[in-house]
Amino acid sequence: WRIAEGSQCFVAPWADEPRPMCDMSGLQSPVFEFGRDTGCSVIGGYAYRGPSAPSLVGRYVFADHCSRRVLSFVWEDGEATDVVDLTDALGAQDRLQSPSSFGEDLAGNLYVVDLLAGVFIIENPAFRTDATLPPAP
Repeated sequence: WRIAEGSQCFVAPWADEPRPMCDMSGLQSPVFEFGRDTGCSVIGGYAYRGPSAPSLVGRYVFADHCSRRVLSFVWEDGEATDVVDLTDALGAQDRLQSPSSFGEDLAGNLYVVDLLAGVFIIENPAFRTDATLPPAP
């Protein structure tokens, strides 16, 4: 993040313009990103492979620390597709306070680690079509 924030050159909050020298060579660009209107700190996750949530198998699951949302997408033909907000489906909207990490057990089940609320297993989400995120700006 000291060089780039997502695919953009890092701009310090106190700066009026981007850094004059922004060399992003050698950096891997993100496969998915969103603007500050959606969140502010992506917490990386895992591709789901467990038995507790069959509807998530093959989806990459991650979170945003600031908005406290759990999201997922499908990696298809070299791009993130079908981006979905899982927060309500997981019943996490009132429980997650400060998501900070993910974990995976030997069976492939995923866990969200929350700095203030503990550890939660991801299981049995039901997708809602009105929970789909708009494309990133």
